[in-house]
Amino acid sequence: MFKIITDSTADLPKEYLQEHNIGCMPISYILDGVTYGRDKELDWKEFYAMMRNEGKMPTTSQINPAEAKEYFEEYIQADKEILHLAFSSGLSGTCGNLRMAAQEIMEEHPDVKIVVVDSLCASMGEGLFVHKAVKMRDAGKSLEETAQWLHANVQNFVHVFTVDDLFHLYRGGRVSKTAAVIGTLAGIKPKLHVDSEGHLIVIGKIRGRKKSLNALVDYMEEKMGTWKQENLDDYVFISHGDALEDAEYVRDQIKERFGIRNFHCAVLHGGGALTVGFVTWKRCAAGNPQYFLGVVACPCMRIRRMEMLDFRYDTQLLIEGKDLDEDEISDYFMEHFKGDCLLAVGDEELIKIHFHTNEPWKVLEYCASLGEIHDIVVEDMDRQARGLQG
Repeated sequence: MFKIITDSTADLPKEYLQEHNIGCMPISYILDGVTYGRDKELDWKEFYAMMRNEGKMPTTSQINPAEAKEYFEEYIQADKEILHLAFSSGLSGTCGNLRMAAQEIMEEHPDVKIVVVDSLCASMGEGLFVHKAVKMRDAGKSLEETAQWLHANVQNFVHVFTVDDLFHLYRGGRVSKTAAVIGTLAGIKPKLHVDSEGHLIVIGKIRGRKKSLNALVDYMEEKMGTWKQENLDDYVFISHGDALEDAEYVRDQIKERFGIRNFHCAVLHGGGALTVGFVTWKRCAAGNPQYFLGVVACPCMRIRRMEMLDFRYDTQLLIEGKDLDEDEISDYFMEHFKGDCLLAVGDEELIKIHFHTNEPWKVLEYCASLGEIHDIVVEDMDRQARGLQG
């Protein structure tokens, strides 16, 4: 039987990991100047208290190739076949670093096989991805069979969420301070999902907390199609940021509307976040993609992107400076750089940049002229696509 490993971003409780013999690579985070991860943990109640009462905001760092290799070397002492289910490559460079480390390990140890699958998921979506792999492993499926099924069905894992505190998104660089203030006064709650390329995208805005929770269940019904009649014994994963009553409300709504019986709930995130992760068999027909605020969310479109990428390098970074203007930066990108999937969000002191381009060095040069640049990630999407295909 092969070993399943995932990242701490799957947000699976220790009890679940132990019960199902799952390994976990911790992704470190810094909160109030203290690094937490493998060697130091923070109780979730204290974690949320620091965020809610003191306005502290955690920052994360990806697992680098050396760390990944060290983790793998520990696991291969007991298991020669390993399936690692990784945090979305659209949100972190961790997956690419894991693949590099796995290749080195297999070159040094010919008797070892490590397969790294990009979940294109986060949080409970990634947790549900792991859960499916566990079920297949325990049913006697091989590493190859399980990995192939996950590759083929990665676009069927859907997770949608909302947050109660817009200032949590502001501190994370997702919205501007102005948007957070105005949205809070108007009672606006965003609806977000992780798209077909693993990026975090806003797909709607709802006024009022209860309406935003109902919107998650509505979205679930929209995406599930016939799944709700055919797979009532499957699982729905729900996570919440210290908002148990809201999580129970959403769970009860799903039970009542769809008759689903199996749930896994966990305390995660922050800012009153609530996530629903589920599997849907409803795929978009070829040539009939669904559009959410200009983002294509069609599984069949993903294959075509793998075959012909117009812009190869996924470039991400943070700009820290003074008097930054996200609109001016966006206009400069559109005028001077060829690319797509532009995201420039933040405030006058911190801007998050995400851009697909064939000339990432020009993007870095321009951004460096605006201030200090941090958390730079440049990923070769063509290489990733070839890896996913075979």
